[in-house]
Amino acid sequence: MLPSFSTRTSGTLLAFAGVVGAVALVLTEAVSDDLFFAMAGLGLLALLGLPAVRAVDRAMPTRIGVGLAVAGLAILTGILVLVGLAVALTDFDPDEAGWAFAILLIGFGATIVGLFVLGVSILVGRSLPRAIGALLAFALPAGLLIDVATGAIDDEEATAYGFWVAIGGLSLGLLLLGLALRSREAGGARELDASGAEHHAQSTTAP
Repeated sequence: MLPSFSTRTSGTLLAFAGVVGAVALVLTEAVSDDLFFAMAGLGLLALLGLPAVRAVDRAMPTRIGVGLAVAGLAILTGILVLVGLAVALTDFDPDEAGWAFAILLIGFGATIVGLFVLGVSILVGRSLPRAIGALLAFALPAGLLIDVATGAIDDEEATAYGFWVAIGGLSLGLLLLGLALRSREAGGARELDASGAEHHAQSTTAP
């Protein structure tokens, strides 16, 4: 059971997830365990912040998308932390761990499907800016297709342009989603303050 955060706090978590994603891009050519931990940080922040989207958009596809994405991110985050620790503390080679790759595939599959469903639901429902829906829905699939088309997914020497597209697009989407959630709650708070002030003024001037 995940902890429940306010919309504003969840927005902050998602915005930070976007920043961590940018750090992950910088670490692409760095030591592998640093990259593992950066990606795990992105996943953890995202899975903690995403449930708040259901309070803004109550459509069933949104709820399904958030649930799938959170489940997938939980799997990805857990395995990335384990593999990162193993690489940092031992001579563990992730390329030789078929079980870790299988678990990563399951988590990635749930994440990509969940974010696609969530993004399309945002695009159709327009409860949030459509750019957010487009980035969440298409960043990961586009990146995967690019790496498959260029052969980078099978060639460690090839430049993984798809990774940049996927993580860059997802990070921007999470950052914009976080800012939108924070703005939504701030706007609601201002409306409540204005309503309360108007009610107070009316009550004090009433005979």
